Amino acid sequence: MDKDKTPRQVLHNDEAYTNWLNELKSRYLTQRLKAMSVVNNSVLEFYWNLGRDIVSRQYANTYGSSFFKTLSDDLKRKLPDAKGFSPTNLKYIVYFYNLYSPMIGNRPQAVDDLEEKKSSTHCRRF
Repeated sequence: MDKDKTPRQVLHNDEAYTNWLNELKSRYLTQRLKAMSVVNNSVLEFYWNLGRDIVSRQYANTYGSSFFKTLSDDLKRKLPDAKGFSPTNLKYIVYFYNLYSPMIGNRPQAVDDLEEKKSSTHCRRF
C-alpha cells in the first residue's frame, strides 16, 4: 500500500469493493421498494375494509347527518398521527369500494390465490 494513500482511498480504487458497494445499494433499494409495496397493500386493504364497513352499516345513507365529518373527527382524535381521514377522503374510500366490489364479489376464496402464488413460486425455483 502506498504511504500517500489512506485505506479509504485504496478501497475506493478497488474495483471489487466498488462493485460490492453498488450491489449493496441495489439490494437495499430493492428491499425498500418491496417493503413499500407491502405497506401500500396493507393500507389499501384497510381502506377497502373501511369502505365495506361504512357501506354495510349504511351510516352514510342519511342525508345531512354529517356522518363523514363526524367519522373524520373521531378517527383523527383516536389516531392523531394518522393521515388520510378527511371527510372527502372517507367519501372516496366508499366510492372506491362501491366501484370495485361488484367486480370481485364473485371471486373464488382467497385461499385459491395463496395456492396459485405458492405453486407458481414453487415452479420458478426449479
